[in-house]
Amino acid sequence: NNANQYFICGSDNIQFGDNFVKTTIILDGIQDYPGLIKNDTCDSLTGVYSSKKNITIKNIDIQQHDQWITTIASDGGGIAQTNFGRNNDNNSTIIIYGCSCDIDITNSNAGGIAGSYFGSGAKDSSTLSIVNCHSRGDINATGAGGIVGQYFGKQASGSSNLSISNCNSTGDINATGAGAGGITGGGFGQNISGTS
Repeated sequence: NNANQYFICGSDNIQFGDNFVKTTIILDGIQDYPGLIKNDTCDSLTGVYSSKKNITIKNIDIQQHDQWITTIASDGGGIAQTNFGRNNDNNSTIIIYGCSCDIDITNSNAGGIAGSYFGSGAKDSSTLSIVNCHSRGDINATGAGGIVGQYFGKQASGSSNLSISNCNSTGDINATGAGAGGITGGGFGQNISGTS
């Protein structure tokens, strides 16, 4: 186990996890873990992010070994890394369903399920949903959220649809700085336009 071991969305139309059976992944003392799945690309010339379309993540449980503490990286997420679904468009659907994580959030802007900028810049009838997910870790950092990190849905536009439903976070919120929350970190929905 190390911070460089994760899955990458290499194409559209991918499902991670089973429709009915829970997959449990135990992390052994990984520091600054970015998250299980990466779904973003940054154009080196323009600096513009893009992401793969129609991605589903179902029934994955992230746990840490009893004796070795794992930490989620700044801006990271237990399941979905930072920028997951960023600038998604053209009727794309991204769903995280029935997932859970029990890692304490000790680094800024991170989330128990999804990292910062989840769905940021979504447009053109895209849908990004987190449903029936649960975070058990304590929230000990500024800008962090039990389900999603900072800037969930920032600058979404058009008729994009972003939602968190039937999710909960049972960890304590111990962050002393601004922007921490049980469900989302700071900047939720900032600068939305259109009917998003």
